[in-house]
Amino acid sequence: GIIWIGCLNGLFRYDGERFRRYSTADGLSYNDVRTIVEDASGALWIGTSGGLNVLRNGKIAPVDLLDGQTAPGRTTQPYIRAILPDADGTLWLGSYGDGLIRYKDGKAFFITAQDGLFDNIVSHIVEDPQGFLWMGSNRGLFRNRKRRLHEFCDGMTDRVRSYSYGTADGMRSAETNGGFQPSIARDESGRLFVPTVEGVTVVSTWDVTTNTVPPPVFIEAAVNGGLHDPAPDTLVMPHDSAFLEIRYTALSYTDPHKVRFRYRLEGLDERWTEAGPRRSAFYTQIPPGEYRFRVIACNNDGIWNEIGASMAIIVMPPFWMTWWFRALIGLAFLVAGPSAYFFRIAQLKRDKVRQEQFSRRLIESQERERRRIAAELHDGIGQQILVIKNRAELALRAAHGPERLREELREIAGSALSSINDIRAISHDLRPVHLEDFGLTETLRVLGEQLQAGSAVDWIVDIDDIDGVLPAGEEINFFRILQEGSKNILTHSGASHASLIVRREEETVTATLWDDGRGFDADAPRARPGMGLRGMEERVHALGGTLTLRSHPGDGTTVTVTVPIMRT
Repeated sequence: GIIWIGCLNGLFRYDGERFRRYSTADGLSYNDVRTIVEDASGALWIGTSGGLNVLRNGKIAPVDLLDGQTAPGRTTQPYIRAILPDADGTLWLGSYGDGLIRYKDGKAFFITAQDGLFDNIVSHIVEDPQGFLWMGSNRGLFRNRKRRLHEFCDGMTDRVRSYSYGTADGMRSAETNGGFQPSIARDESGRLFVPTVEGVTVVSTWDVTTNTVPPPVFIEAAVNGGLHDPAPDTLVMPHDSAFLEIRYTALSYTDPHKVRFRYRLEGLDERWTEAGPRRSAFYTQIPPGEYRFRVIACNNDGIWNEIGASMAIIVMPPFWMTWWFRALIGLAFLVAGPSAYFFRIAQLKRDKVRQEQFSRRLIESQERERRRIAAELHDGIGQQILVIKNRAELALRAAHGPERLREELREIAGSALSSINDIRAISHDLRPVHLEDFGLTETLRVLGEQLQAGSAVDWIVDIDDIDGVLPAGEEINFFRILQEGSKNILTHSGASHASLIVRREEETVTATLWDDGRGFDADAPRARPGMGLRGMEERVHALGGTLTLRSHPGDGTTVTVTVPIMRT
């Protein structure tokens, strides 16, 4: 017994004695109320020009229809002009500009002209006994089967089919009125009375027939660069054609202005182009290749001729895209590519040989200079100081004079002995005497003994017999590598334990230096201590071998040197 009234300034409730007004202050989304519907549960659904609202238990709440997945790109709530509740709780909402909206289970789904709906303005919604929803718009009346609308919203089909009616079907005006209630009436026989801007249109829904005959489709002509080719089976075009127009038509005499077309250039278009009533297709700059143009059409009731008409299109390639030209290019590449590759490899090998030869000559020159200096120190200056020492000792034994003379002679002998020891050490560093006299293995073992006896680091030294595996001129390089590496450990590592291991394999000699010191960042060249590693790398390169360095801050260092056995 309550009367609900929608006005431009809100929603009013009248109980026979007094009015109560509901507005945005009470939760209404917008004060301009256009339609009110009560569903089976007793809830009131209120459509406004600013969105949908629901009233339950005396409280109004707006309904958000703009879910990100169902209404992309919309920022304002739709203008609701018509509401039709279903028995299953579904609401069909007619909007002004946003098409038809299905609101089900708290989710809104928008159906628009892009999806096949006849118009995006829906001012009326009525269901007939045959299961069709009849809707009024600014372009005429149209109907859609409700079951098909549900299938589209549920993702079972990709389009909807609308059957439209306008002035050609007897309406005085195709523009219907809406935005008020009631905006449509139905009599006892089921006829619909629809208001338009030029009077009332009466629709007998049971007398509606469907045109089930799809229209035959024909391609009339192809226009290419000013050349007009009527209905070709195959169109051949040069690659530099800038423009192509294809004209087509469909024969339907029931309501020819409602014929709709779709076309597609297979091989270029991924999907159909909705052309509407337009009877021409336009393309520009089609790439070279073979294509097939297809066009289909539907009649006034949306019955499609899925076969339609088709035409082959061949765009000839330029000479540089032909198979024979590509074959020539491929052949030239097959010839030139490997030639350039092998030339480059040979050049890199020559550069590597030159670099190795240069490094070897440089090291040999350095070693020759070391040998000369060592010989001069040992045989020249060393011998002279030795003579001084001996004569001082003879004088010391023969002297019976003052004690001061004896003391001076002792000082001379001690200084001479110290100088001799220093010269021997220098000459050993310049050129180990053991290497000349006893071979590489013994020289490395002497180096190990010196390491074990002359430092606070606990050394483990194990040397295989490697005499004769390297040319005599290259043994000094191998010795210098290990001498420099062990010197780095003593100088920079701060280690408490270290090892020097030399192993002879079938084809290689491998030397490993290890310490448990502070380590360093092996990937940062500036973090490498001293010049030792660079000098080691040059000598390893001269031997044709490899140097591997593994080190991390706080985790010790391992240097592995592998050189090939040089058979002589």
